[in-house]
Amino acid sequence: MKIDVTKKQYWDLMRGMYMADWVANAICEADMKRDEDIKETRNYIFSFAKEMGLERYVEYDKELGEYFATFDMDDESVTRSLIERFEEHSAWDELSSWLGDRDFFIKNR
Repeated sequence: MKIDVTKKQYWDLMRGMYMADWVANAICEADMKRDEDIKETRNYIFSFAKEMGLERYVEYDKELGEYFATFDMDDESVTRSLIERFEEHSAWDELSSWLGDRDFFIKNR
């Protein structure tokens, strides 16, 4: 299958893969299983960055054989604001859930 995309569509796809990988794998510690499928797809999508003229957002690590987002991608304002919006929403949800659980178990001791 071949999919033709514009530079803008590729940019959005690249950002989407960056955010998907970030949500799936950013907080993984040594004992946590990473989502290798997301990472592999991100790597594949990022491999076209130079061809699309967006190489400043991606770097290739020869040792690992993988593409990674550069600081320019990580610090890109629209992408960063979407991640921060997600984090803020998640933080309040998690906090209220945690406090509710805590209060329930304290009350029912």
